[in-house]
Amino acid sequence: EKHSLAKQLEQAQVDPTKGCSVTIKKQLDRIKSSLERARSESRKHQQLYRKAEKEAQKCKVLERKISEAKTTKMHLMKKQKEDAKKQKEFTKTKTREIQRLRLKERTAMKEVSKLKSENQRLKANLKRSKARCEKLSEQSKQTELSLARVLANRAKGNGTPRNGDMDCMGQFASMTEELSSLSFVLEKALENKVDISRNKQMYDEKVAEREKLELSMSAEVVLLKEKKTKRKEFGSEPPEDVICEVRDCQDNIQELSLKIELLENDIGLIRENYPSVEDEDYGCADAFDTQDSALMVLSKQSSPALRTLIVKLLTSCHDSELGRRNLLDSKARDDSTLSNLRNELVLKNERIDALSKSLERQRQNFQVGSEVRDNKYKQLENEAKITNAQLDSCVADKTKLLLELERARELLSLSQESNAKLEGQLASLEYQRVRNETSQVIGQSETKMISKRPPSPASRGYVFVETDSVTPKEATIKPTSSQGAQSSVKKLVEAYSATSKETQQSPNRPLSKMPFGLKHTFKGVMNRNK
Repeated sequence: EKHSLAKQLEQAQVDPTKGCSVTIKKQLDRIKSSLERARSESRKHQQLYRKAEKEAQKCKVLERKISEAKTTKMHLMKKQKEDAKKQKEFTKTKTREIQRLRLKERTAMKEVSKLKSENQRLKANLKRSKARCEKLSEQSKQTELSLARVLANRAKGNGTPRNGDMDCMGQFASMTEELSSLSFVLEKALENKVDISRNKQMYDEKVAEREKLELSMSAEVVLLKEKKTKRKEFGSEPPEDVICEVRDCQDNIQELSLKIELLENDIGLIRENYPSVEDEDYGCADAFDTQDSALMVLSKQSSPALRTLIVKLLTSCHDSELGRRNLLDSKARDDSTLSNLRNELVLKNERIDALSKSLERQRQNFQVGSEVRDNKYKQLENEAKITNAQLDSCVADKTKLLLELERARELLSLSQESNAKLEGQLASLEYQRVRNETSQVIGQSETKMISKRPPSPASRGYVFVETDSVTPKEATIKPTSSQGAQSSVKKLVEAYSATSKETQQSPNRPLSKMPFGLKHTFKGVMNRNK
């Protein structure tokens, strides 16, 4: 009976504890593997968090660079606006100065044209007065010669002069209406002779100019034919240079034809007014012939009348010579003023050229500076665009990383919760394992005590139930020895220290306290030992 009870006790103690210890070990291994996975995931989440922080720092650096680029851009834009304003003001002042100088040039040109017209008018008057004086001097010479011939003929014919003629020598006739009309006729004849000679000269000049224009026109026509043949060689699409040359030749021919037409009109007017200009003998050196009507009238006059006419002609010659010299003086003054105005005009033109060159140089410099500023501005814009794109990508990466971080935090919180649950399960399993081991040790010690004691009749068939341990229902409780109790206590202390070390080594794991059942087991064991 004793042996049967011992076998039953061994079966009740060994079988359930073996199965429980295997399942508990499997659960412990599973929990450890899940803890390792949770730790690796927490490390990954920490790495992702550090990466997100680095990306955030990069984003801050890029934002600072973008702000600096924006400030430099604003400064450059302000500088560009100021430079444009200064350039505009400078161009306005220079254009005003150029307009003022051009206005002065126009007024000077008007004055020069007025002086030129006045000079031409004075030159024409001078020429007319010169011709008139020359004709009058020649006429006076001819009259003197004719008078000398008349006097010689009279002296030859009569031998000695008469008393009447001697009385008339050195006398002047009174200025009668006949003499005044005769002087008027002579002056009119002189003016006609001067006009005719002047028109003859103009006629010859215009004819010569027309011949020159006709020669140049014939040369232009030949050149136009050559250009047209050259244009035909290129086909239906000749170059612009050839077309421009043909147009220039046509314009030159039209201009020459217009000039020739104007000259022909002037020549026709001269022919209508003075038909004798085409005669070859017309306009010779001797304007007055001896057979002229005016000279024939003079030959019939007496010596006092001729003396009076000569005096009048001399006074007119004096007046004309005085007017000629005055005109020469005024012409010299006008020429000097004209030369001064020309020199001033040349200086102003040089100043205008210098100002235009400086303005063009400044425009080129401004264009170069504006191009440089535009290139720099475009470069900054491109850099800003690139940095904005990088910032957008960084912001997108940051948002992604933040989302991943939030997910990681959620997973971490879930893993921490699962770790806490697993720790609780692990603690309960450890508690069950330690309890089973203690119950096994207690059962072994009791069996040993029972085997040593003799069986009592009162204890046969008596069954004791252990409430705090997972043992079979029929277990006999006997006092254990001191060595078995001490070994069981040591095992329990080692299990408790191992569980506490595991809980302290995990970083994201709260410290678990010792369960209440384990403490109760320690107390029971200590009481039994007593």
